[in-house]
Amino acid sequence: MSLEKRVLHFDSDIPSIYFPVGSPESGGTCAFATKKCSEYCPSGNTRNKNEVFALNFFKENDIEAITTKIVKDYKILIKRPYHAKMIQWYVWGDCLPELTEKTYQVIMSLNKLGIPQYGFTRNRRLWELVPAKRDLNIGYSLDSLKK
Repeated sequence: MSLEKRVLHFDSDIPSIYFPVGSPESGGTCAFATKKCSEYCPSGNTRNKNEVFALNFFKENDIEAITTKIVKDYKILIKRPYHAKMIQWYVWGDCLPELTEKTYQVIMSLNKLGIPQYGFTRNRRLWELVPAKRDLNIGYSLDSLKK
């Protein structure tokens, strides 16, 4: 196994993107989280260096470099038996408002390369930008349909 840091990691055998949880003021990416979302976050409200690396990689690099890195990580991870050949976005953490356009462009670049993707976000703008189509589904996470 490579010691090189990765943007993608595993969640139930799916190459996945994790960003740090918590408020942006505390270094997290949950700008749109509600109290309920924070209370029930599957992360246990903890962070690790891999999530921080992934976020910083998105902040510090351009779309082409991010896409290239994700594809490289993806090719390494899907070589293992029984691992899904797709990418899951935001297992926890989320897309910061200032990364919305960049993330959208990365998602679309990966889509053009034929990599299936799915995930959830509370970033309404990202959800509106990403078209729902075969092999590309980003859900909009809500606490209540009434609100």
